[in-house]
Amino acid sequence: MKSYLLMSGVLGVLFSLVVVWFIRKDHMHVQYSLWWLIVAAVAILLGLNPGLIVQAARGLGVDYPPTLLFLWAIVALFFKALLGDVERSRSQRRLLRLTQRMVMLEEQLELMERRLSERDAGEHEQR
Repeated sequence: MKSYLLMSGVLGVLFSLVVVWFIRKDHMHVQYSLWWLIVAAVAILLGLNPGLIVQAARGLGVDYPPTLLFLWAIVALFFKALLGDVERSRSQRRLLRLTQRMVMLEEQLELMERRLSERDAGEHEQR
């Protein structure tokens, strides 16, 4: 086995271990780690079996197989960026709704406190 292939497989395994460590230390949610575990698995698979990328390139009519690998990587990064933007938009929308709800609840609390203090003041004057 060539050294660069072995290195790719080893890097994939190390990357997997780092992702699992992040999960165990609660630095990364499991739903986000799935993406990175897939990336690590692909690195291990292609590192240990480089013929897969050559066969895929031939099947798709690509003359230089590493080009296909770079194209897949770019598409995957764009897809990851898109998913990140969708998640960030969802979080911002949820934060806005929670903030609006908090403002409404604070106003209700202030109103109830005013009514309570007015009632207490009225009862105190009647004595």
